[in-house]
Amino acid sequence: MKGLRGWMYERVVSHHRKRGPVAQWGHQAFTGAATPTDRGVVAGARRRLRGVDVEIRRSARARRATLRVAPFSGAELVIPERTSEREVQAILERNRGWIERRLARARSAEGAGLGLQRQGVIWLDGLAHPTDLRGDALERRYRREARARVVRSVEHHGHRLSLHGWRRIAVRDQRTRWGSCSTSGTLSFNWRLAMAPPPVLDYVVVHELCHLRRPDHSPAFWELVERALPGNGEPRAWLRRHGHELLAYRA
Repeated sequence: MKGLRGWMYERVVSHHRKRGPVAQWGHQAFTGAATPTDRGVVAGARRRLRGVDVEIRRSARARRATLRVAPFSGAELVIPERTSEREVQAILERNRGWIERRLARARSAEGAGLGLQRQGVIWLDGLAHPTDLRGDALERRYRREARARVVRSVEHHGHRLSLHGWRRIAVRDQRTRWGSCSTSGTLSFNWRLAMAPPPVLDYVVVHELCHLRRPDHSPAFWELVERALPGNGEPRAWLRRHGHELLAYRA
């Protein structure tokens, strides 16, 4: 289950000026490839564009360049591996206005955030508790809390729904997903779910359990989710409001 977009702004972009933007977020195709001599953008690199920081991330799976702006995460440009430095600069320059406008909206949305990065607290079940833990020790605590909650939820809802095809439960540090269900029966969950209210974690668990029966997002799958957990609109809305802040959290 990918992180719900909520406040995320996304734009597929191209370095070809002739195509120009089209409707629906200005989607454009990207087809350029780098020559062996002009690659040079490394994964995780950052570019500063007239006072705006943009993270550059190469992806082996990307077929087009995509700009993303989200609260608490800032601006990111995901590019195919063969994209050149020259093309990256052209994309950023041409889309500077779009990036600045979306960043302004994202920063406004951050004002309604939970304040997860506050020091001296651990967030469990949607509530903040005092703690002296920091860094790796704090993350290990979150992982333990997440595993205990996820296992309990999987066992409860799996039994209730007669969905027993899973083989293993994994708790991971996922960048964009709340959970996943592999073809081998492994259920994986983001440790940050321990920070969310219990109904949110339960919704993600039920969502992944339903994939044991329907490994897609067809209308039939969503009907199954609704039958399994009626009235799941509230936890989904919570993820839309606060999901980006959770995914951006670092212990």
